[in-house]
Amino acid sequence: MLALGAVLIFAAAFLLHELAHKFMAQRLGYWAEYRLNNIGLMITLFSFFSPFKLVAPGAVMIAGLMYGDDYGKISVAGPITNIAQAILFLAIDYFATSSFVSVLAYIGILINSSLALFNLLPFGVFDGAKILRWDWRAWLAAAATAGILFFYVS
Repeated sequence: MLALGAVLIFAAAFLLHELAHKFMAQRLGYWAEYRLNNIGLMITLFSFFSPFKLVAPGAVMIAGLMYGDDYGKISVAGPITNIAQAILFLAIDYFATSSFVSVLAYIGILINSSLALFNLLPFGVFDGAKILRWDWRAWLAAAATAGILFFYVS
């Protein structure tokens, strides 16, 4: 039951992260959609059975040239969503009356803070590189918050 809970928490964390990018892009007037990558999906499924985890079943594609702060706002939406979920799980843990709920909340904090930190890496195609180019203070605030949440449960 705990493993199923962890899988559902992870799926929600990933999905909400990607949807945050999509909805922010649409709010700013861009066309955006989530595209499943079949090879990435297979790698993701196989990684569940290996010690090395790689999660890349797809991503949000945004059409058009982005202007000004839009690229940064769209990029930061995903990690902020994971940070918000981690804080929600922290509140659930605080008010939990059973150890099962508390353990699930702990898993929720760990998954969401890890996903936020991973995506905030400041290089390559990661959200962190785009956020850092946009506003180093936004990157630092997000990375510090995700880091504090991660180390809280570590």
